[in-house]
Amino acid sequence: MDFNPVTLSFSDSLEGKFKKKYFRDSVNLIRIALILSVAIYSIFGYLEITSEIEYKVTSTIINFGLIIPALILIFLLTYIKWFEKVWQLFLSMAFIFAALSKVVLIILMPDVHTYYTGLIVIYSAGYFVFRLRFIYASIVGWTTFVFFNAGILFFADISYNSVLVYNFFYLALNLFGMLSAYNMELYNRKNYFLSTQLDEKEAEKLREQVELANKTAEFKQNFLANMSHEIRTPLTGLVGMIELLGKTKLDAVQHDYVSTLKQSTENLHEIINQVLDFSKIEAGKLKLNIKTFQVQTLVINAKKLFSSICDKDIAFDMHIEEEVPVFIKADKSRIMQIINNLISNAVKFTNQGEIELFVKHIKTDTITNEATIKIEVKDTGYGIRPEKQDQLFIPFAQIDEVDTRDYDGTGLGLSICKELVKIHGGEIGFESEYKVGSTFWFTFKAKVVMWDEMPSVLDTDEAFNSSKKLKILLVEDKMINQKVIKLLLSSMGHHITLAGNGKEALEKFQPGQFDVILMDIQMPVMDGIAATKKLKEDYKNLPPIIGLSANAFEGDSEKYKKLGMDDYITKPLKQEVFTEVINKFF
Repeated sequence: MDFNPVTLSFSDSLEGKFKKKYFRDSVNLIRIALILSVAIYSIFGYLEITSEIEYKVTSTIINFGLIIPALILIFLLTYIKWFEKVWQLFLSMAFIFAALSKVVLIILMPDVHTYYTGLIVIYSAGYFVFRLRFIYASIVGWTTFVFFNAGILFFADISYNSVLVYNFFYLALNLFGMLSAYNMELYNRKNYFLSTQLDEKEAEKLREQVELANKTAEFKQNFLANMSHEIRTPLTGLVGMIELLGKTKLDAVQHDYVSTLKQSTENLHEIINQVLDFSKIEAGKLKLNIKTFQVQTLVINAKKLFSSICDKDIAFDMHIEEEVPVFIKADKSRIMQIINNLISNAVKFTNQGEIELFVKHIKTDTITNEATIKIEVKDTGYGIRPEKQDQLFIPFAQIDEVDTRDYDGTGLGLSICKELVKIHGGEIGFESEYKVGSTFWFTFKAKVVMWDEMPSVLDTDEAFNSSKKLKILLVEDKMINQKVIKLLLSSMGHHITLAGNGKEALEKFQPGQFDVILMDIQMPVMDGIAATKKLKEDYKNLPPIIGLSANAFEGDSEKYKKLGMDDYITKPLKQEVFTEVINKFF
């Protein structure tokens, strides 16, 4: 700790920080002390007025005309911002002023011992109560001592012995006060210095922890990205071949085998998506893709989902309140993700009865034109035991009931839904009665879109006109993916030309020969981005170039579009996804 041994001031920028903290720690105590001082001066002033003493008027003027107004003024100044810079100087002047008033009264009335006691009180307050720093308290103390001696020696009628006695007390009080003030301030400064050192160490430790956390998160993101890519690549072959196999002539047993394979790959695909979504949420990188859409499509898609996954004898019913807006602006895919999760869970844990979907209007803000919509999924399934209900939205938690433990999953679905709902400004919850059924609900906020605000083209669920046969240049380096994607697209009636990398694509491309280019991103020799840029440099009228990759992190689509792609599809390629993207161009 580097400091001046006389003034105790730090030799660097730490001094300014200490002064600010010292003032903040002292100001309330100073205000209390000033109020008490005003009260004490008022009491003693009143007693002097009512007593028979010489120079009563002089005492009254000093107390009520000078000292008390000065103390009140300083009290008021403590609430002004700039007072922090001059408070030690102001308090020092106030103490000298108060002490001199007592010296004057001692000179006028040397036989009134109350004034000597009052001077002792002022000394004590300056050193121990009013938070004066050592250097200021010492200056005040010794200045008062000098004025006292000058006054009684030259102007007061007082005996030599009395002068010695009072000087002994004042001298002792000054020395004792200086020593105490020095030690108190030194102690405060040492504590402050140690606390700042500890704070710096804690801050450095925190910085290291944050840096480690960032590196860990980055490693996790990169690991998940790479694993996702590597898993999706062979999954593309599995999904494609299973889809093609399902279109061949199969007997009942073979059809059952293919259905089981398809369900297993879809489960694997969903697990990958959930892990990626959870990673995005954990990293704070999940963003909404706000678009205008018709609320009715949520119900239509929910019905399609139910029909595709439910092979049980249960009914599905849907209800939309008339007050629900027809068109809204929100992230349709994320809202559907929540609905799909709730319906999937309802189907999973319901063996008989029915599942109902309700879309309700809660309110619409007339100022912002923002509607709050509530969606409920009600089932007649197992229900949830009361002691298990608080675990539902915890990541990786699974409700392990005796009757339902055959159902697998990551335990991330509802926790992801909770975060998606939160991003949409809504809430999620449920009511459940064991062995009777459950109702899961969530709300979200969306801007109401009026008919006259509708864009010329809306997202639709219409299927691509299969009679339109496209000539597609497929640029893909993996042989298995070439085979699967070619078979899948050929089965849809399209003509496929293969290229193993970006360089081959440049060699095989001829203007007017292709309707669409499906471009893989990561390839040897020349990757998809470089090939796309080269094509756009060499040709003006190009067909749509659609990126095709196993990269599925948030922002990948936007990133590749900025790099030149006209659109982007994540592997494994599915017929309905390809159709939806192609609808945008034809």
